[in-house]
Amino acid sequence: MQTRRKTICGETMAAPKNILFHEFVQKGDWEFNAMLLKIAMKLDQEDVRRLKFLLSGPNGVSTREMERLTTAEEFFMCLKQRMMLTRDNLLVLQAFLTHLQRKDLREITEDYGRKIGNTLFFYEPPHQPGQAGLHEAWTFTLDIKGHRHAQDLNDRS
Repeated sequence: MQTRRKTICGETMAAPKNILFHEFVQKGDWEFNAMLLKIAMKLDQEDVRRLKFLLSGPNGVSTREMERLTTAEEFFMCLKQRMMLTRDNLLVLQAFLTHLQRKDLREITEDYGRKIGNTLFFYEPPHQPGQAGLHEAWTFTLDIKGHRHAQDLNDRS
């Protein structure tokens, strides 16, 4: 019989089954959570406030639930519980970090995505000699389960 418990975002989920440590590590959760912790440790309270703002709105998290999120770790747990952030899809987290203008933290997600593989993430391609800075800022490459797709957002053709 599974018991139900309240989550940090106010939703109800089944209580987790007993999982052995080596199973936890093998499933990739260890590296994923370590990456999130590394990012969380570099975010201050103002960053967390801004992240909560980005998650607010009619399709986001209610104000009441938002008040419960006081740390970056709790914010990431909320995203995970809502399936907005998974080890296979980092796009929402990357978008939030981009809006915070934290390229340094977005690069951590890029490194994780390259290392793990089979992960949906975007990254800036390496600098090419002769490219203008603006062009560089608007060119992203999307990695979809190991297949790279480049998009130049300046190209209007």
